[in-house]
Amino acid sequence: MGQQNGKGNGKLNGKPPEPAAPDPFDLEALGLPQDFESAGVVKKILNTLPVRKPTRQEFVRVHPTIRGVVALIEDKADRSEYIVSGKPFIKAVNEALPGEVISKVLYLTVNRQGVCFLWPVRLPDPNGRPESDWHRSQREAAVMAETTWLRVAANMSLGAYDITIAPKIKTEPAWPDIVEWKELLRTAFRARLITDFKHPLIRNLTGE
Repeated sequence: MGQQNGKGNGKLNGKPPEPAAPDPFDLEALGLPQDFESAGVVKKILNTLPVRKPTRQEFVRVHPTIRGVVALIEDKADRSEYIVSGKPFIKAVNEALPGEVISKVLYLTVNRQGVCFLWPVRLPDPNGRPESDWHRSQREAAVMAETTWLRVAANMSLGAYDITIAPKIKTEPAWPDIVEWKELLRTAFRARLITDFKHPLIRNLTGE
């Protein structure tokens, strides 16, 4: 007679019942917070940065301020660019291998899929020699791409690049969080850096 079965006070064997687990498919649980879009829930970083020209099928934009002039050597075998570091060494390589070290502007570029790369564009000849229409038209395209989406395609008959703009694309490019310029170069050229004459590409070009 003195025992209680717990029906009247919500207890079982003297203990409160376990709370029910929340339903993960409850509509309230599935609703996004109001500040979801602006909360920065994801952040894209640049851990891979190709060095290349835009393909003929992709529309691109160029960052208005992030670019730099560097000394590059192209490996003709696989058409990859190597960066040469150190002013005295750059001068020495230029003397040992005339015409191999080329000064180019690297433009931070992005396509409509959000893929970033560095677009190398040759500078005009410092001695005032006439430049090819290939180099001129590509540099003009890079400058235009600061403010409009465009694509470039080689026109062999013309001997220059055709530039096609896309005025109907109104969206601005989605740039990732940008780090220092030297960090962008480190990311792009970490496997293609030349600092001495022992580098395999230099040894190959000098006939060693």
